[in-house]
Amino acid sequence: MIKGLFITGTNTDVGKTYVTARIIKELNKRYQVAYYKAALSGIEIVDGKIISSDLKYVCDYANLKENSSKVSFIYQQAFSPHLASRYDKNFVDLNVIKKDLDDLSLNHDIIVVEGSGGIICPLKAEDELIMLSDVMKLTKYPLIIVTSATLGSINSAVLTALYAKSLKLEVLGFIINYFDKDNIIHQDNYKMIEKLSGYKVLGYLEKNGDEIKRFI
Repeated sequence: MIKGLFITGTNTDVGKTYVTARIIKELNKRYQVAYYKAALSGIEIVDGKIISSDLKYVCDYANLKENSSKVSFIYQQAFSPHLASRYDKNFVDLNVIKKDLDDLSLNHDIIVVEGSGGIICPLKAEDELIMLSDVMKLTKYPLIIVTSATLGSINSAVLTALYAKSLKLEVLGFIINYFDKDNIIHQDNYKMIEKLSGYKVLGYLEKNGDEIKRFI
């Protein structure tokens, strides 16, 4: 059994969190599933409590218990993690990430990791450079790439997959978000993404859809 999945995307607003919540909810019917994010940027502090709409959304939608989610590094500014960490003077540390993942694995069958931004995302750019891909390599979890099917998505989807392949990362395939099965561009992009990348589309979500269709 796969012990984890790593959800990445072709860009920041492609709907990774939306898709991740649905994957976790489905897996949670059969397994003990945890949600993990190495770095999260853009939070509010209300009455001394940290509020993250993305984290709350995933946990609420997937009915996760309080001890079934973890974010190692949380930043107030909605910047790329490497920049947000400079403001908070709290830099990403791979040792902390490994410990948090190890702790989650003790009581869960599967850990679903959601990346930050796209696959090329700097987490730290000070004395050492830490990229999101370093976390991917650390987990050794296979990737699911979230993409859209709109005009231009062939380029971003295929480049993301080929970059992952160049790093020797395992790619399970794609999930297409905002898919319109009656749109000729979406239909063709579905086929061309598979053809040009060499990886399958595992499933798709229609716009405002609640179900991943044709998933694994």
